[in-house]
Amino acid sequence: DERDIKKPAYAFEINQPEAFAPAKEFAAAKFTTNDELSLYHKVLVTYQKLIAFHLDDANPDALIDADINRLQFVKQNGVMNDKNILFKKALENITKKYADKPAAAQAWYLIAQQYEAAAAGYTAGKDTTHQYDRIKAKEICEQVLKQKTQSEGWVNCYNLLNSINAKTQNFTIEKVNLPGQPFRALVNYRNIQTLYLRLVKADDKLRKELTNYYNEGSRKKLLTLTSIRSWQQALPQTNDLQQHSVEIKIDALPAGEYLLITSSDADFSTKKAVLGAKYFYASNISFVNSNIDFFVLHRDNGQPMANAAVQVWEQFYDYKNYKY
Repeated sequence: DERDIKKPAYAFEINQPEAFAPAKEFAAAKFTTNDELSLYHKVLVTYQKLIAFHLDDANPDALIDADINRLQFVKQNGVMNDKNILFKKALENITKKYADKPAAAQAWYLIAQQYEAAAAGYTAGKDTTHQYDRIKAKEICEQVLKQKTQSEGWVNCYNLLNSINAKTQNFTIEKVNLPGQPFRALVNYRNIQTLYLRLVKADDKLRKELTNYYNEGSRKKLLTLTSIRSWQQALPQTNDLQQHSVEIKIDALPAGEYLLITSSDADFSTKKAVLGAKYFYASNISFVNSNIDFFVLHRDNGQPMANAAVQVWEQFYDYKNYKY
């Protein structure tokens, strides 16, 4: 990097499309500059020498490896407006020329990675340009994994495919919902066809026992709780491997405190299922406050609740016992 070096007005920039040219053309290209101290220029020249050295190798593995690294360097530091297009085209040249070579799997992986990065820019209901790009990335990775030799690109495709196929789900729910009336939960999900739900009656004891859902002990404890209701909910399928959101109905409950547990699998296994859990209340009571003035109201119609008995609790941190 050159961040600590003072640059001249004629500082060298990687702006020639020849920097993305096929190996033989790149090795013969001229990258002239008056900026003799430019480290970027020195790197390009070094890559030219390295690639020229390996052009006539009987085994092209070293050439492919150097060429792919060269293309990544140019993409990272080049200033061309169309460098992403040039980068993808250059990688495709490698995959066509060395289709049966395990070393070329890394070029396939980098193409798949570009599709994956583009897919991440998809926004439901807004920009749908790259909605299905993740499917293209998946197809590339699956093709690479058919190779018998486990190269660097094979391993990278294996990990990328696992990430693409990973199930995700989480949900949000109002902290307090009206008793006796159905209400909604917002579910965010990916690669899940059916969501399985359990409803547990909660209390202060359970809250103290389950303060963290993310450790293994708490996850196992969740699955031992007796549910008062269980059901499953089919989720809309778009077949694009993208994350989507949908509101689902939860049937009416009597007043009380509850814990809703969700799972991506019917058996709620802690090993393979993606779990979610949240506490919430069903209550007619609400309050608003202005500083120390509190107003207790009916949650549905906003009218004052007559003769309400109010307890005020203050929470503070105990530094000796390290807890609230």
